[in-house]
Amino acid sequence: MGGLGSGSWYKWDKKTTTEEVHRVDIRFLRKQGYLVPGNSGRLSWSRGGEKTGSIGYRVWHDKLVLAYRSRSHGDDWRDMEETVWFDRTPCNYGGERLWFQCPHCDKRVAVLYGHGPRFLCRDCTGLSYASQNETYLDRMHRKARKIRKQLG
Repeated sequence: MGGLGSGSWYKWDKKTTTEEVHRVDIRFLRKQGYLVPGNSGRLSWSRGGEKTGSIGYRVWHDKLVLAYRSRSHGDDWRDMEETVWFDRTPCNYGGERLWFQCPHCDKRVAVLYGHGPRFLCRDCTGLSYASQNETYLDRMHRKARKIRKQLG
C-alpha cells in the first residue's frame, strides 16, 4: 500500500495540451484583417521572446492554404502544404461567421492545432485542454487566482 505514484495527487498520464502546440485561430486572423481573398503572408509564434515557429498562408474566397516545413523525430525536413476549407454560418443580426473545416474530419472549428505533421482540429490531434490535466489542488489554485484578479 502506498508508494510512489499511488495517490491521485499527480497525473502520470498527462497528455499534450492545446497550449503546448502551435495553433491557427480563425477569429484572430479575421480580427487582424488577414482573411481578405488574395492576401498572403506569414504567421509566427514565440514563447518567452524566442521564436518557436512560423507558417506561410494564402487566402482564397473559400479556402486557406498553409505552407510550412515539418519533421518527425530527427527525420529530414519536409515541405508541407495544407488546404483548409472555410465554412460559413449566418449570424442572427446579419452577416456571417467564418469557420475552418478540419482537413481530416471536416468538423467545423475555430482553431487548428499543429501537433504532428498536419494542422488539424483538437479531436483529430488528440490534444486536451490544460484544465483537463489539472489535479484538484491545481483547480483550486486556479480558481483562487481568478477570484483575486476579479477583486483587484
